[in-house]
Amino acid sequence: HQIVQTQRQELLATVSQQAQPDTIILVSPNHFSAGQAGIQTTDRTWTLENGTEQIFSNTPVIQQLVESGMVDNKNTSFNAEHGIKNVLADIHVAFPNTTLMPLILKDSVGQENIEELSQQLFAICSSCGLIASVDMSHDNPADVAEIHDIKTLRSLTTLDEEDIWNVEVDSQPSLALLLAWAKQQGTEKFV
Repeated sequence: HQIVQTQRQELLATVSQQAQPDTIILVSPNHFSAGQAGIQTTDRTWTLENGTEQIFSNTPVIQQLVESGMVDNKNTSFNAEHGIKNVLADIHVAFPNTTLMPLILKDSVGQENIEELSQQLFAICSSCGLIASVDMSHDNPADVAEIHDIKTLRSLTTLDEEDIWNVEVDSQPSLALLLAWAKQQGTEKFV
């Protein structure tokens, strides 16, 4: 899952030159279907692999989200979640002073849930940045995966919130949240 680490680091470095949000919402699939809730977060402090540096969670914002009833605070659900853990060091390098609001989404999270979650997030943290940690099609032969990836990129490029639910990725809800967030932020162009 680190095969694109160099490209991810380059992307985050470029983005960090344009913006340094106080908080980053890091969205990932719930790879192991941990916990009961479809949408989960944690207010833990993250210790990076070197064991000395940490990323703090934005506890007040997380608490507001949990109090809204949309999200459960389930620390243990994040113990093995590589969709979150694998990108923490890169986020810390690019955004050294940011706090984190991690979210993991089960596949069962639907379009209405995503729209409501996006509105809640925008209401409590409109200045946050959002990163979706999502794998493109990778369980298919390369030729088939490439075709699926073209469709996904088209949905992202056109900011198509309907079609994103039909793409071959490991978390359609995460990409749907990314698109809803982009539109709320007035983003009109995907690169």
